[in-house]
Amino acid sequence: MFVNARDRGFTVLSNRESGYGRYDIAIFSESGGYEMAIIIEFKVVKKNKNLVDMAREGLDQIEEKQYRAGLHKDTKKLLEIGIAFEGKKACVLGHLLHRTDEGTWNKDLISY
Repeated sequence: MFVNARDRGFTVLSNRESGYGRYDIAIFSESGGYEMAIIIEFKVVKKNKNLVDMAREGLDQIEEKQYRAGLHKDTKKLLEIGIAFEGKKACVLGHLLHRTDEGTWNKDLISY
């Protein structure tokens, strides 16, 4: 999946510092001036947790660690994704955000 993204004009980075931590995967659109970015955080289910809780924890980590801080100033849309795994099961949660003219991020959609 990530190799295919590279072939389509995206840059794929992993485990890079941004904000107050290191994201797992970031995908940036290079064509058209960095208009779109994706930040992905992976989690493995721990004791007393479930798939949804862990996927939400991944999303929370993206926000708490301020991984958005490293985005190019021309990035207009951002998809934040938390993915949790438990054996062969997975849960994916995401936020679609857009940057306002003032530079703040607004959530357009929360998907479950």
